[in-house]
Amino acid sequence: MTSDAPSSSPTPNHTASQFTPRQLFWLKFTVIGMAVLMIIGMAIVVARVIEISSRMGSSGDAAAAEMAIELPAGTVSAIGLDGNRMAVLVDSPDGRRIAVFDLTTGAAVRRFRVQRGKRPEAPRLDREGRSEAGSD
Repeated sequence: MTSDAPSSSPTPNHTASQFTPRQLFWLKFTVIGMAVLMIIGMAIVVARVIEISSRMGSSGDAAAAEMAIELPAGTVSAIGLDGNRMAVLVDSPDGRRIAVFDLTTGAAVRRFRVQRGKRPEAPRLDREGRSEAGSD
């Protein structure tokens, strides 16, 4: 005979604790301690983020952003940045110039004058592909 009634086998008592009162105390103490440490850690991270973001908008950075740099006269053709250095290519009536500036101080570190040399000529080849210059 089969019946749909629950079996009469003994079931474990779910109300009885597997831990002693002393073990429960230390388990609760550990869990609460870890939660407190996590809250303190998050507070430190949030405080550090606020501190760093407030420094970004400080007046010291604004003064650096408004630094004046004296460029050579002419039209700026190109600008290149590398770390705290900036190179500026300027076309002027006197020719091309490159000025390198230190961005922390605004001072010109180096200035170059660009001189154009002669364009090299392409070698002349005969019908067999040999250089005509070598046939002399």
